[in-house]
Amino acid sequence: MLEKVIIPEPQDNPDRVAAENHLVGTLQERSMEEKVTIWMKRLTAYIHRTGLLPRSRRIRKPFHLHLGVHKTGTTYCQTVLLLNKHKLEAKQITYWDLAHTRRHLTPYLLRLSRKNGEPPVMECVQRIRSQVFAPDVLKGKRAIISDENLLGFIVDIVRRKGYHALVKKLVAMRDVLGGEVRVFLTIRSYADFISSMYCELVTTKPYFSFEEIRHGKFVTELSWLRLYRALAKVFGRHNVVIFEYDLLFSQPSEHMCYLAGARIDFEFPGKGIRVSPSAKAVEHIGMLSQDGSAMSVRKMVVEANRKFPKNADNPAFDPWTPEERARLDERYRKHLKRIPRWHPGKARAIDREDE
Repeated sequence: MLEKVIIPEPQDNPDRVAAENHLVGTLQERSMEEKVTIWMKRLTAYIHRTGLLPRSRRIRKPFHLHLGVHKTGTTYCQTVLLLNKHKLEAKQITYWDLAHTRRHLTPYLLRLSRKNGEPPVMECVQRIRSQVFAPDVLKGKRAIISDENLLGFIVDIVRRKGYHALVKKLVAMRDVLGGEVRVFLTIRSYADFISSMYCELVTTKPYFSFEEIRHGKFVTELSWLRLYRALAKVFGRHNVVIFEYDLLFSQPSEHMCYLAGARIDFEFPGKGIRVSPSAKAVEHIGMLSQDGSAMSVRKMVVEANRKFPKNADNPAFDPWTPEERARLDERYRKHLKRIPRWHPGKARAIDREDE
């Protein structure tokens, strides 16, 4: 368990050993957030003392860490970045494509922040270091990393955790990456976000209906304001950029330039990356999942969208009553007023940075 983690200390400084062991001894008297902060400080110190991440090699150039959230056009942004990778490289910006990130970074950062027991520090940090501090990353002005799964997987978020159990995970990201980390996050209205999340979740097994989450904690406790405050506490308010989902498609060029931190003439794909399913398509996917179909998830979705394409006769999936949607929209408006957000005018600031 967390309070039992004892990291080896050098023997030439008994005062520091006694002080830090005193902190461990009093962990039971502290809040979970304080426990996590103490644990991560000790982890970072251990990494530097053992030479796994020498201070002289900590990255000085900023990372742009794009964390999603899920169902807010993240795949679209990743496709645009990949399509314009040569233009980014011309500006000395390294973009890690999604396949590279999910193979070499995401699983190791998630393992560093797991709850049960001491994580495999040596293996995880060495693997991250070999990728993050590789010459092709260090040579540019900055590196862009984009993966919505760094915040967790959809199944875990909806069924169990929400976005609230994040402090330990975010601290691990900040301390292992080192240097300046600037975080980018896109948010959208709660009603539309939850509906879209369920459309993704309905393809997983075991199947469960929307009624099982309608009144659950994921719906009742979802808060972008709480997520923003967690990010601001770990990375600093000036390093957290919040985008609104609607502006991604109404002002795509300004949005992508600010995410990249450079004025670039981006090329965009000719159409949207994903088409949201109709209500009948969602029902059909659920029926196939519930019946234990051996069909792959991709085939389920393709078949459902082919049989029930979204059109005037087959409207988009919308499980809310007018009263429920009104309550969720009101909560979103209240939270939005208290969250500092990006607006297209801010894109002009990068012109000076780019010169």
